[in-house]
Amino acid sequence: MFDIKLKKREAADFLNRKGRRIELIFFGLVLIFVTIVPFYLYSYLEYLFWEVYTAIKEAKIFTPMYTHLVLSGLLTLAAMCSGLFALFVTAPVYSCFFDFSYKIYRDGASGKQRYLSFGKRGYWGAFRSGLIFLLIFILCLAPVILSVIIGKWLATADDVRIVTLVNNLFFILLAIGLAAGFLVFILFKPFFLFGYYVAKGKKVIESLSLSVKKMKNPRASEMYFAYIKSFIPSLLLSLVTLLVLFLLDTLPKMMTVYFDVSEDIAYGE
Repeated sequence: MFDIKLKKREAADFLNRKGRRIELIFFGLVLIFVTIVPFYLYSYLEYLFWEVYTAIKEAKIFTPMYTHLVLSGLLTLAAMCSGLFALFVTAPVYSCFFDFSYKIYRDGASGKQRYLSFGKRGYWGAFRSGLIFLLIFILCLAPVILSVIIGKWLATADDVRIVTLVNNLFFILLAIGLAAGFLVFILFKPFFLFGYYVAKGKKVIESLSLSVKKMKNPRASEMYFAYIKSFIPSLLLSLVTLLVLFLLDTLPKMMTVYFDVSEDIAYGE
């Protein structure tokens, strides 16, 4: 009989042996770093380009129309730089993290040292599978990003009443975005095992095909939803603790239980 609580207890016990939690925490920091960098890079370049735009505007080097075109071009450049970093750095690291976590899960009890690497698939193999992880991540975060953009846009309105209302309801908008993002994630149930099969060394198309096939089983659906529901409280607490709990406990435990559940779905009756 499937027992998600038992799997979580076993995962906690496993992580506390031979420093496995420390390894996953360290590489969890790497994961968060490569996730944040594209946003930080765009924010920094946007600020820098606005300063350039202001200087050009005050110097009256170009007509207002051309000055505005220069700004649009610079902001497009900032978005491209951010996007390229996400594609060629963030995406492969996502794939590597699944690979590394699986090695910890598989060989952790023996105490073997593991390192974050591209493995036998190489960089381009990690790049291809990482694109799938990145796409799912972006789609799940889209409602959150949209709610923040709408909130910031409404907060600049001339009507003081609208600004006050947005400031008071901003966290509600953000919560709605998070809830919507979670619902989007639920839609990706057929691809739940994708990370598992990729970590085992299978190719992208084969991993997608196997995941979709296995997740059609009613028992697989039951285990999937049990896994998601069991970590909702921890994820909410992680937001409150500004991701401290996420790094120290939730992420390492989620990854360990994920592979345990995936093994059960892939090979269990």
